[in-house]
Amino acid sequence: MKIGKAHPMSLSLPRLRNATIGLRLAVMVGLSAIGLLALAIIGAFDQRAQMLEDRERLVRSSVDAAAAIVVAEVKRATPATADQAKAAALRALEAMRFNDGEYVWVNDLDYRMVMHPIQPRLNGQDMSDFKDPTGDLIFHKMVDAATGPEKSGLLTYHWPRPGGTEPVEKLSYVKLVPEWGWVIGSGVYIDDLNAELEAAMLRNALWAGGLALVLIGLATLNARGLSRELRGLTDGMRRLADGDVTVEISGADRRNELGEMARALEVFRDNARERQRLQAEHDADQAARNARAARIEALVRDFDLEIAELVDQVAGAANELESTAVEMTRIAEQTNAHAGSASAATEQTSTNVQTVAAATDELTSSIREIGRQVTESARITALAVREADATASTVHGLAEAADRIGRVVDLINGIAAQTNMLALNATIEAARAGDAGKGFAVVAAEVKNLARQTSQATEEIAAQIRAVQAETDAAVDAIGGIGRRVSEVDAIATTIASAVEQQAAAATEIARSISEAANGTRDVAETVVKVSAEASRTGAAGRQVLTAGGSLAQRADVLRGDVTRFIEEVKVA
Repeated sequence: MKIGKAHPMSLSLPRLRNATIGLRLAVMVGLSAIGLLALAIIGAFDQRAQMLEDRERLVRSSVDAAAAIVVAEVKRATPATADQAKAAALRALEAMRFNDGEYVWVNDLDYRMVMHPIQPRLNGQDMSDFKDPTGDLIFHKMVDAATGPEKSGLLTYHWPRPGGTEPVEKLSYVKLVPEWGWVIGSGVYIDDLNAELEAAMLRNALWAGGLALVLIGLATLNARGLSRELRGLTDGMRRLADGDVTVEISGADRRNELGEMARALEVFRDNARERQRLQAEHDADQAARNARAARIEALVRDFDLEIAELVDQVAGAANELESTAVEMTRIAEQTNAHAGSASAATEQTSTNVQTVAAATDELTSSIREIGRQVTESARITALAVREADATASTVHGLAEAADRIGRVVDLINGIAAQTNMLALNATIEAARAGDAGKGFAVVAAEVKNLARQTSQATEEIAAQIRAVQAETDAAVDAIGGIGRRVSEVDAIATTIASAVEQQAAAATEIARSISEAANGTRDVAETVVKVSAEASRTGAAGRQVLTAGGSLAQRADVLRGDVTRFIEEVKVA
């Protein structure tokens, strides 16, 4: 496949796109001038064609008129008058003139000249070999045209003008008269048409050139004005592109395309001013947002650090609270165990005190019997010795039990003091925990109250135990005295009565003391039961504190997670 060369116009279009307005206008005017010149040339050729067409009509009409004369003679002629008719027709044709000397000739189908009015010497000659300067056999062409389908035709050749010898271009029309075998022809010289064409082309060229010069002048003036206005608009656009929004736009009052461009450029300038104003506002807003974001970030960072520290403190306090609750539960369990031991010892002490009371009653009865059975003093004395020994042993057991109860009471008192200290620590930790530790503070206050009641109960028990110990010491002393007096019964018979009274009085006192000791041991037992119950409550409170501490630790973890998520969301936002 061959690729043809590009048209020159297609190559010039990209260059013309980059050309200035003045150059474009010059090109347009040049093209217009060329177009006018082309129109002038075309018009000249059209004028020549029209003149040629007029001459064709002229020669046709002349030949047709001549043929009509011959046809008329053909119709009038008879075989006898045929030669006269031909002669008459030739005379008429010979005399025919048109268009300032043009004529009609006749030749036959054998290329013989029948009649030529300008060159009679050619009459009767064979013209079959006659050629024009171009080598055309003229009469062969004429016969061919006349014998064609139309029996007529136009042809051009070169033939000298009348009175001249140089052949010039001539347009002829031939027509056949078949009855006589004549080819009637006539022609017009057309060499003058070329001169007319040249003159018309010159006239048209001068006219087109003048018009082109006028157009060029007008286009030059318009191009200069347009270029000046466009340069003004271009300068304004360039200044706007450089960010100068103070530029003044001229020509906005015009009512043409340049005015529309100027008004559009004013819109661009106003929009640029508005954009600068909006950009300044946006920059200020952005700076404010950046500053606010920086402040928020700093506050979030400080809040994160403070919350993390507080959560760690709450978690630490919860852990300490949990440890304290575990210790309170352990101490409460120990207290409960010791209270059980104290209760058992108290019951043993009560039993012993009841035994002493029973023995005291028996001693009293024995002393009363002494007065009635003086004769049995020896036996009674021996019995009294045994009873005194038993009583001494019992009283000594009571003293030992009282000592043990005293130690238990001291232990309970120490536990109460330790519980009170733990409750105080728990109260302090609850105060640290704030609202999350209010429930724990209530439990700690209850524990503290229980510890105070326990301390008071143990003090009362201690006082009762001291009274029991004092009475027991007195009973030991009294029984010791009984033993000594019974041993001296035989030697001091005369003082039996007074000794009996003294022993009766002492027995009565012992019975009263023993009764009080029994009451005291019952109180101790009741108190120990209360201590055990309080210890159980203390254990339950410790478990509640443990549960509250675990819940507080969990809430601290949840709070840490919530705060972490909040900080992350704030950072993302």
